[in-house]
Amino acid sequence: MSHRFGNSEGLATHRVKSGFAVGGLGLKALSLVAMAAAVAAGGHTALATTETSPNWAGYADTPATGNTFTSVSASFVVPTVTAGSTTTSGSYSPAGYSYASFWVGLDGFSSGSVEQVGLYVAAKKGGATTYSPFTEMFESGDPTGTPAVTLQGLPISGGGYQAVAAGDTINVSVTYTGNNNYSLTIADTTSGGSYSTSLAGGNNPAPQRSSAEWIAEAPSLVYTNSQHQQVSVILPLANFTPITFTNAVATDSASGTYNAGGPNSTQINLVPSSGLGAQASNVSVGGTEFTVATPEPAALGLMSVGGLAILFGRRKRH
Repeated sequence: MSHRFGNSEGLATHRVKSGFAVGGLGLKALSLVAMAAAVAAGGHTALATTETSPNWAGYADTPATGNTFTSVSASFVVPTVTAGSTTTSGSYSPAGYSYASFWVGLDGFSSGSVEQVGLYVAAKKGGATTYSPFTEMFESGDPTGTPAVTLQGLPISGGGYQAVAAGDTINVSVTYTGNNNYSLTIADTTSGGSYSTSLAGGNNPAPQRSSAEWIAEAPSLVYTNSQHQQVSVILPLANFTPITFTNAVATDSASGTYNAGGPNSTQINLVPSSGLGAQASNVSVGGTEFTVATPEPAALGLMSVGGLAILFGRRKRH
């Protein structure tokens, strides 16, 4: 079985992904709210669409007609994460855990592939919390997408790894480098650790670079049941202190710059069928800063994921 993030969310008007692609499986959003929300962007007021998702909270941008995205980036301070009021029972994941992921990416909102980087967090009730950097994308020749690469820490100068902890400042970016190749980078400016990798995009589906996202997510788990069927479930969302994405920007193939709160943006709020949800704030003046918060205060937690393969940045679910 494997954890995946950013599963695609098929909304009434278009497909939205939640940070991880779930092996081609689309999950359905609980509802779609079409409403105009005024957000200050670049010194003027823009209209942003607001939607709900069972596994994403944050913002997604689409490019101007005829263009594609070439990069997306942001910074955030790692929130304190603890187990939420709802945790896994142990039937498909270790008992007592809840999860969250925080990432930026291309695709996933309106297309079938994902190219994403960020942090995957697992919190055990009455126990500890583990913050794991990850990269994930659909690579060439794999129609279902590859499991996320997760690290227990980030490489540091002089050798070794430095664990990521609550309170650290993280920079993340995804950049298209040409010929269907992508550079994914995560850096912890507090510890000095960083990781970067170059990967080729897949071809089934091929990356469209049709969206850019800044997301907090309830990850998904994909496993094979006793009937040998692939099953995907959204995992319980962990509690986390408010996380603020800053310098949330993207660029397109015409060298245009997009802010998370720009005129092509969609605000996404996480409304699960049960358990904890999360809401994205309006974007600050300038359009590059917003906060995602859960309704409960978070406390502290450490975890071991056992033998599960965690996938991040998968498509958003519907």
